Order: sequence, then C-alpha cells, then structure tokens
Amino acid sequence: METDDIYAMGIFIVTLFLMTALQPLGKWVSFFGSMGFLVVSLFGLELYFRTEAAQYTYIHAIVRLPTKETKHLHLFVKRPEPMEFFEDIYATKLELGQPVKMEPYGEINQLVIIHQYPFEQRLIFQQGKAKYKGFRVTHSKTCDVVLHLQTTVDTDHAEPIPIFWLKDGPGDVDFPELKYLLPLTPVKPMDKLLEEVVKRG
Repeated sequence: METDDIYAMGIFIVTLFLMTALQPLGKWVSFFGSMGFLVVSLFGLELYFRTEAAQYTYIHAIVRLPTKETKHLHLFVKRPEPMEFFEDIYATKLELGQPVKMEPYGEINQLVIIHQYPFEQRLIFQQGKAKYKGFRVTHSKTCDVVLHLQTTVDTDHAEPIPIFWLKDGPGDVDFPELKYLLPLTPVKPMDKLLEEVVKRG
C-alpha cells in the first residue's frame, strides 16, 4: 500500500468517527461537518507536502543494477555540482534534500552521475508528479532518467556515495550522436574515469 493511501485511509477513518460523534447535533450537521473535515484535511495534506517538495528539484531515477535488478529512486535535489573530467565527459554530484534508501548502502545523502554533454542539456525539467515521503504531489520541476549503477563507490566521512552512468535523459532527443555506453578507450577506461571521480568528488 502506498504511503498516500495510508494517509487517505487514516483521514477517512477519522471522518467516520467524526460523523458518528456529530450525529446528536443532527444529520445535516454530522454530514457537512464530517465532509468539511475530509475535504480540508485532504487538500491541506496535499498542500503541505507540495510546499515542502517545492524547495527541491525532483528526479525520478530508474536504476539498473549490476545484478540485472531495477530500482526506483525518488531524488529531491538541493543543488547539482557539475565538473568536466575529460573531453565531453562530466561528473555531477547531487546533494539531496531528503535522504533515500538504497541497498546495500543504506541511506544516501549524495550521489554522483557521470554523463556525456552538460547536465542541463541532458536533464530537461517540466511540471509533473513527484513522490515526496511516499505522497504523490504536483511539482513544477520533474525529470525521469535511467541510470546504471557503477561498481565504485566514493566514501565521504564513512558515508557511501554511489556513482551512476546516465543512460537516458529527456534531453537526449537533441543528441543523435549520443553514445549509450560509457566510453572505453586505452586512454580513458571506465575504472580510470571512476577513480578520477572519487579523487575529485
């Protein structure tokens, strides 16, 4: 069951108790009082979570793991920190406004995305739905991406920082020459690239 369904069910249960409690005052008082509580509670809850989520940029990440599993991460980003490491290869560190759980690392507060082309060209944000603390809300800056988890993980004060390769982003339609696999050359193999990310991250 989704978290927002649990919130809604809780409000409905309270509404039923309220309707019963108000019955001695008359059926219309009971009906309108309980329905008023229901509407105000649902809209109030939506507004509260929407206001909190609006502080951040939202990225819905579909994560492909080395084990062939797929995970979904709901990332609320405070700010991206992009750096160009090699020619046309970037690493962007994302500081999260809300920690997310990811096995086997537990809660993560930061992550690194390696990508071709600048971050703002690959990720195009638009209005959509975000999942904030399990509650679906309307959000002005949302983006869906596909990430591949790499094997190297940076450690900052014993806190894991997973490193991903950006496989797919909304802006990719503008790059017909985009390489969909991490470039492998004798000069810049993937392990060297990840080592560089760890050193500079």
